[in-house]
Amino acid sequence: MPTSSSMQALYAPSPALGVGSPNLGTFSPRPEENAQIVSLLDILKGPEPLSPSKKPALDLRAPDYQSPASSSTSARIPWAALDGEGLSRDVLLMSDPRLIAQSLTAFHRSILDQVPENITVDFITGSDIHTHEQQSLIPLFGTDDQPHWLTKLLLVQVLGADTSSGTATLASSQLASPGRRSADDRGNQTSRTHSRSEVISVWIKVGELCRLAGDECSWRAIAAALCSRPIARLDKVWRRVDAFALAAVESWVYPGSGGEVLTVGEPKLIPWGGDIKQRIMENMMKSDGSEQVIKRDSLETVRRLFETLRTSFSLCPRRTHTEEGELSDDIRKMMAYWHDMSSGGGGTGSLAVKFQRVEQFMSLSLAAEPRRKGLFEPHYWSRSPSTHAPQASLLPLLFPEPLPSVHLVDRAQLLRGRVDSDASDVHLLRGSDGHLRLDMRRGQDHAVNNNNRGPAGDLAALSRGGTVIPVYNGDLLLVVQPGVSDSNPSSRPSSRAPSRPPSSVVDPNEKNLSRNPSIRVKPGTSQGLERKPSAARRNSLPSLSQRQNFVMSEPTSEPPLRVLVQAGTLNTLVDILVHGLRNVSVSVADDNGEMSLREGMTRELVVDHLEFAKVWWNVFRSFVTPLVFFELLRKIYITAQTTGPNPPVFDYLQVINNRREVLETIKEWFTVGGGTQDIVDEIQLYGSIRSFLYEAADHSIFQAPNFTDPNVNQAWLSLQQTKNSLSLIFGSQTMRPPVSRPPTLRATANINPSRTRNLGAREPPDIDHISPEDLVDNLDGMACATFTNVTEEDLYITADLLEVQTADRTGWFSPRDVGATEEAIEIQTMYSHIQEVEQSSMISELSQDAVYRLLPPGIRSCIRAYGILRKWLISKIVAPRLGLKVRQARIELLVQAIEVARLRNSDNSIKLAETACVRSFVESAITSALLSVESRMHHRAWQNVASGRGTHYDSFSTLLAQPFTKSISIHDPLTVDMGWLIERMLEVIATQDVIESSTLDGQNLVNFDKRRHLCNLIVKAPSLPSTRRRVQPEELNRRGFERLNNIEKEVLLLQFEHRGIKDEAVREAMQAPVNGNASARKTARPFQRLVLAQVEKNRRDKHLRSRLQKEKVLEQSKTEKRDDLLTEPCDHGNLGPQFKNNIGTRKACVKKTASELDFTPSGKPSLVLSLVDAQIAQFINNERSFLFQLDTEDGGHYLLQAMNKRDMTKWMETVKRVAKMAAKRRLTYLGNSPKPKIADHIHNQTTTPSRDPTAVFGVELQFLLQREFGSTQVPAGTIPSIIEQCLGEVETRGLTEVGIYRIAGAVSETSALRDAYNQGEFPIQKTTDIHAVCDLVKSWFRVLPEPIFPSTSYHDVIRAMQLENLDERLTAIRNVVQELPQGNFDLLKRVSEHLDKVTDFEEHNQMTAEALAIVFSPNLLRAPQNDFVMILSNMGHTHKLVKALITHFHVIFDEIDPEVEAHSEDDYDSPIPEEDEEDEEEQQADEVDQQTHYTPS
Repeated sequence: MPTSSSMQALYAPSPALGVGSPNLGTFSPRPEENAQIVSLLDILKGPEPLSPSKKPALDLRAPDYQSPASSSTSARIPWAALDGEGLSRDVLLMSDPRLIAQSLTAFHRSILDQVPENITVDFITGSDIHTHEQQSLIPLFGTDDQPHWLTKLLLVQVLGADTSSGTATLASSQLASPGRRSADDRGNQTSRTHSRSEVISVWIKVGELCRLAGDECSWRAIAAALCSRPIARLDKVWRRVDAFALAAVESWVYPGSGGEVLTVGEPKLIPWGGDIKQRIMENMMKSDGSEQVIKRDSLETVRRLFETLRTSFSLCPRRTHTEEGELSDDIRKMMAYWHDMSSGGGGTGSLAVKFQRVEQFMSLSLAAEPRRKGLFEPHYWSRSPSTHAPQASLLPLLFPEPLPSVHLVDRAQLLRGRVDSDASDVHLLRGSDGHLRLDMRRGQDHAVNNNNRGPAGDLAALSRGGTVIPVYNGDLLLVVQPGVSDSNPSSRPSSRAPSRPPSSVVDPNEKNLSRNPSIRVKPGTSQGLERKPSAARRNSLPSLSQRQNFVMSEPTSEPPLRVLVQAGTLNTLVDILVHGLRNVSVSVADDNGEMSLREGMTRELVVDHLEFAKVWWNVFRSFVTPLVFFELLRKIYITAQTTGPNPPVFDYLQVINNRREVLETIKEWFTVGGGTQDIVDEIQLYGSIRSFLYEAADHSIFQAPNFTDPNVNQAWLSLQQTKNSLSLIFGSQTMRPPVSRPPTLRATANINPSRTRNLGAREPPDIDHISPEDLVDNLDGMACATFTNVTEEDLYITADLLEVQTADRTGWFSPRDVGATEEAIEIQTMYSHIQEVEQSSMISELSQDAVYRLLPPGIRSCIRAYGILRKWLISKIVAPRLGLKVRQARIELLVQAIEVARLRNSDNSIKLAETACVRSFVESAITSALLSVESRMHHRAWQNVASGRGTHYDSFSTLLAQPFTKSISIHDPLTVDMGWLIERMLEVIATQDVIESSTLDGQNLVNFDKRRHLCNLIVKAPSLPSTRRRVQPEELNRRGFERLNNIEKEVLLLQFEHRGIKDEAVREAMQAPVNGNASARKTARPFQRLVLAQVEKNRRDKHLRSRLQKEKVLEQSKTEKRDDLLTEPCDHGNLGPQFKNNIGTRKACVKKTASELDFTPSGKPSLVLSLVDAQIAQFINNERSFLFQLDTEDGGHYLLQAMNKRDMTKWMETVKRVAKMAAKRRLTYLGNSPKPKIADHIHNQTTTPSRDPTAVFGVELQFLLQREFGSTQVPAGTIPSIIEQCLGEVETRGLTEVGIYRIAGAVSETSALRDAYNQGEFPIQKTTDIHAVCDLVKSWFRVLPEPIFPSTSYHDVIRAMQLENLDERLTAIRNVVQELPQGNFDLLKRVSEHLDKVTDFEEHNQMTAEALAIVFSPNLLRAPQNDFVMILSNMGHTHKLVKALITHFHVIFDEIDPEVEAHSEDDYDSPIPEEDEEDEEEQQADEVDQQTHYTPS
């Protein structure tokens, strides 16, 4: 106890409460005399639920949120499932949230009752003697380093593996999307994302119920888990969380309209300690220098924290009397369960043991939902602008086009290689302006829609042109828009002197200029930006003013020019984002073409900040990481300082304004730029921003006398308020980042009733009784419903993925060899191609999945819907026994549907087949179905269709030369085709990323124009080709999904048999009557022109792929030559004399034949490496020559050294060939490998050790060894005779048996052998089934009372298997194995050696080390007490252990020779020298001479 009076006063206990106060422990404050006393059960029940008519938006107590099983007391908790699998996700979803909340409150009430009423600092700091009471206080506190047990339970349940076994079947309850559980029955397995979102929704409801009931402890613990970074960053999961639950958790975090944050309901029953205990201890540990004296401010902080804690505990009721039967049995059972969970720290599984801090769960969070943004950033700056033509990657994507569509590049010029590939050209997309001005045909639409910036409509944003203006010494390129002269009021204000209005202020009533401003700047590329003489610059460049404090000599009547940022350095772009374009003006020529030299006759350049920021926030992660971006902002903030010893007031105001703009930019990043998601994804960024906001070091400023000026003080106070506001936003949004839900579109009410019936149908359309317009509407309804799942974020993620794939020159070539026959050639589309192309090694070197598998789910659903509709349409065309007339009518219907689809996207009905338009989803699906191989087989039907139209059918353009459909009743544009959109995105992506600087020492410029084009294309994607006047209602979208689902069920198992289709087509052609002469019976193949175009594309792709691969080989050869120069041997002067004598002389070597080298080794090898799936590559090292690295499939990395380069090359080629050949052979039997099963690892009952004098099964190992040896001293190396006999029998006649240890023997024979051994016999004979012998071995290990690895070694083994480094892992395994009892060690060594022999015959018995590990791991390593959670979590580690015992047998079990270890490095003290080049040439000449004169015998 401290001796000072102040410290004694601090440590004094609280005064005792009055004795005469009745029921004071129950009420706080004291109730009035007439107040009704509330029982504990009423408190736990919380407020009564409101009626549905009075239900507020966020009231989670409403009946809608009660579990369906809440009406039945026995069904409120699935007790059988809870006892079997714990609180799994299925059990939680089946349980009543109200009962869970009540039981948590009751449990924490019992904890609070154990806390003394008078809490002292000694009790908090742990210096008191009441250790039991201190331990009871732990469940009321929780921090990030020591989380509350309930917080940890939620983290494990949400982020860990689902332990549900399926026994708890959920009630089928449909919730509105988003946040609905699943469209299927709850008995079916849902996705992990949906499962996590449902679990989060339930816990939010439980937390809200606890908050309303006054249980602050449970509420804060649940909120700490749900608002932690590992769970808060799961964006896809939070999108599917119930909307009401999401609103509730946002109310916990975000302050209300009055600035206050939601608190616990009154009266508060249970307090929450949080991190107060930790903060008290930290302040108590603070001392002043070397003296152990607590600082005064620390003492005040301790006193304030302690009084807050003591008051919070004192105001809560204590020791409330609970009447008999007041708490139901369900609540008491759950309280017991919570007690077990609390005692175990939040769980008993390996995850709960391994992860002790909240931050450690980030690895599980990243595994559940990896980072999806910034995939291209590592490759952005590594690509040189002049490596190869940027559009070359588009060549394999130039598919034959059935009908013309809008493009952003000229396909014909691209095929001829004439597209300008200048690295500095940023006008590539502007050259196709004529193709993009299609929406002029709907002038009335553009007159209504004010969002379109010009007559070009939505796609016109991709074709901006104008005069390019370089500023800031070429670090920034600006472009003036044609026809735009005034600035947008949303632009950043000018940073000029506040004493006069900035020139960017424009009178809104002022008329715009009627012509484009004439600026004397050479338009075009940046090649004209080199430094020129002053006279030349005066004639070609505008008059630029870049002085920091520029003030015009006289006001100008000309409005400022609005410009767009075309390219710039990274620092300049960030500066534009923060401060805008400052102090830049240009001189503009008059009507006579003369340029005034007067400074006042200039026009200021203004950047539209809203447009620039919108593009920046969506695309900046492609070329800079969020951490680097924040450091650039931080640099601008810190460097904003005054200069001079006594800065004027104006300088202070300017510095404060600059810092305020930085803080506003960071705030904009948090709120609208996705910054909070960046922060929760990266711990380093989180720490940097937190230190910036909460530490004063970065916010200091030089304070001179003028700093006390009132204007400066007011500006400084405003800056501090902005920083505090930013800190609040940072704290709240990192706990609950804004959920990026897809935008909700309001449906139009006045829709044609007949069209509503058509779109509202659930069944597929009857293709024989539907009009072309209705068919198009029906198919577009399904396409529109599918497109609603696509968000802008999905398109940006897709663009990022496509950029990485395009960066690989061979990334878009299909690995599949296309058939040579024209009849079987498929007309390629983006849909078919993207499902074939393998992902580039720049994305992942480990996976070989198709690019399609990496796309976001929304994009994949569109591609999948296309495949379903295409297959369904083909099935309607080639249906068997249909008849020529019906088939011809169906084809004609689909052709007219294409006409309708194109009419709805373009208004030129006369030249329908020649007018380019935005391709619709309906057109793409129908066209692909008609062009399919199956459809083209019906020659006669196509001939009749073309004959009826009076056209040819060698292509779609000729077939639609005379369209039947002249007008349509519905003019709304159709849903854009996802394949068309991906193609256009790739055309933008193919342009250059970086523009070379015009100066020699300048930095490369970021091609921001490319990012703007990509952003505009993505933003306009849902409304292309023009703004949709009608939006499909949500009900029709749901019907569209149902219709698509029914079509999928119809064609799911459908397969097209080409032989049968062709025979029926021939039969129909022979039976059909032919009008005209006899030559009409000779039919031509349909769409032959498109087929020939596809054949030419296949030939071109094959040639181009071969050429690019040769270029890659050539580049690799150059790289190897460069590496050879780097790996030259060391200087001969440093070599020993034994090497100096051999330099320059011919080495004598004795050559041996293969038969002489094929000998039986005299001993066991010390190291055996498996070459299956091994990777080998040259290893560059400056100390040793001819090194190559071998990476085995088990994660081992081995460095090997050859004598010379030729030997090294031979070794590498041989290893590659053997590894590839062995891997291919393994694939032939890999499918027969056993699959891991949880049931194999679960032991139903504990085996009681047998003491039978003859039994060998179920006997303790040590007892059995002592009994068989006849002494208590068993020598090393002794193993049970039954195991020795069985293993010997297998090694004698079972190593080549297919499926050894996998295929089970006869149960009766195995039982008979077991009984015979238990009776002391040796029943195995040569005729005994070898599989029964194997079952005997596995059965003996399974009934062993204690496994080979005792329970005390279990956790050591698991920790060893969790090590990433192979050497460290093997060393840890060896240490554990060497510490086993002698009998266990000898038996494990014998079994591992036996399994190693089995793998030597892998090609015969088809049993890999992985397969044997799956079979034996359940019997060699068991979880303590048969813990199910531990079994489930560590099953993979168990398999890896046994596999390591097999593949690294010698490393783990062999003894280490000290002498060998001591001299192991002596042989490698000197590197192996290279042979002289002349000697090497002589050896090669000798080898050639020997091959020439070699005559086979």
